[in-house]
Amino acid sequence: MSASPSGSGFRIALLGGGTVGAAVARGLVSRYEEWGIEIAGIAVRDVAKAEAAGLGKIAPLTTDPVTLAASDVDLVVELMGGLDPALSVVESALKAGRPVVTANKDENADLYWALRGGGGNFGVVVSLEFQAHPVTMVLGGLALVARRRRK
Repeated sequence: MSASPSGSGFRIALLGGGTVGAAVARGLVSRYEEWGIEIAGIAVRDVAKAEAAGLGKIAPLTTDPVTLAASDVDLVVELMGGLDPALSVVESALKAGRPVVTANKDENADLYWALRGGGGNFGVVVSLEFQAHPVTMVLGGLALVARRRRK
């Protein structure tokens, strides 16, 4: 199952294919019909290991995160963790004009937790609808409350 069947959705570059990256990739694939997010590619350290985990069926794999991050995508999702090579890859993506979101199990773990559904009855808010009503009169003032003295 691929996360890019049509070539017309919102495209992301997924940097990291470990525990967090694989879970995010699978989550995005399972919600493709609802969200329309396509994974343009997944940058991994070990292609053979990522293939064995089934990531090659989701999106093309690469060991070059810099090139993937600078490619024609709408968003770069950095899930590698640590500073090396994540910092230089994020810097390259930003220089190429790509917005970057970063999360991993040590930093911003709540973003990862939310994407996974948050457990229990929590989830991810992907839209909000509201209806505004006209207000004809607004009142304001100062409320004063007298203090009673103890005897």
